[in-house]
Amino acid sequence: MSDKTPVGEVRPSQLLWTYGPGALIDLPNLSVVTLGIDRWEKERCTPIKEARLLSAVRRVLGAQVDSLRMPPFRVSENMGKRTAEDYIGVPVRPFPRWLRCVKCGLLSEYDIGLFKLKESYHRPESTRFVHKDCKGSRGDQPARDADAVPARFLVACRNGHLDDFPWHYFVHRGTSDCKGTLRFFESGASLQTENLWIKCDGCGAARNMAHAFGRLGQENLPACRGRHAHLDTYDEKCEEDARAVLLGATNSWFPVTLSALAIPLADDPVTQLLTDDWESFEDLESVDEVKPTVRLLQKKGLLPGIERYTADEIWNAIEKKRSG
Repeated sequence: MSDKTPVGEVRPSQLLWTYGPGALIDLPNLSVVTLGIDRWEKERCTPIKEARLLSAVRRVLGAQVDSLRMPPFRVSENMGKRTAEDYIGVPVRPFPRWLRCVKCGLLSEYDIGLFKLKESYHRPESTRFVHKDCKGSRGDQPARDADAVPARFLVACRNGHLDDFPWHYFVHRGTSDCKGTLRFFESGASLQTENLWIKCDGCGAARNMAHAFGRLGQENLPACRGRHAHLDTYDEKCEEDARAVLLGATNSWFPVTLSALAIPLADDPVTQLLTDDWESFEDLESVDEVKPTVRLLQKKGLLPGIERYTADEIWNAIEKKRSG
């Protein structure tokens, strides 16, 4: 999967309250996890100059937090055909890794070659996986691509770990050397867990999804692996039980929020802008250096609003600030 494949859109406010790092985004055809901020394009994340809020965050997370920034956003709006380079946003990854073919019920990871990604740059929400040359559940239908949808089950624990559902372990009732492909099928009209089954094509083992929940789930699921799917890391040891959860459950992710009261520190707008990003102006030696500085800030998407003032107005504000 390309690092620049667009898969959908969310509002910036949703990245704060609903779809932050480690959260699952249930798109029309995909399910993705928002990756950690170490994967974000930092140069496209506008700094937020708010000393009180930064101080509060450092008290919670530590002094290693050097700045607060807004999420990256798309900066190119070509009228013609867009390419992958036109899309700037938050990095995500398909999660869970397991997909299910809607025609034959094949259950497998998306990255082992059985499923193919069909990209759509004009309509990112249409990007999806397909099962190539599917012949149906009985294998007697004409080969054609069939849609593949995310497997709707995951495991999580109270320590904040999130992992793929252990399909092979579950259907084989423990570790097994069987390498057979798995199928997901329904045995009744309703979608209750009692009517959902997993079957192995190799050894014929089958199991009902009702065995993954409640007390049965505690007995039939392996220990938590301590996985942080959005960081590509595993904790060394986790004492909590892994529990089966449904994809899209509203209780699977909650943001931790801090707030601060923003109080203007200057008596006019242009001086307030300089105060917000004084590092960019404090070393200027003449009015002739103001315009290049403003152009550079605009190019980087920093300090919005500074372009409304003339170089003379900005220079006068610089001298006023230096004089105290």
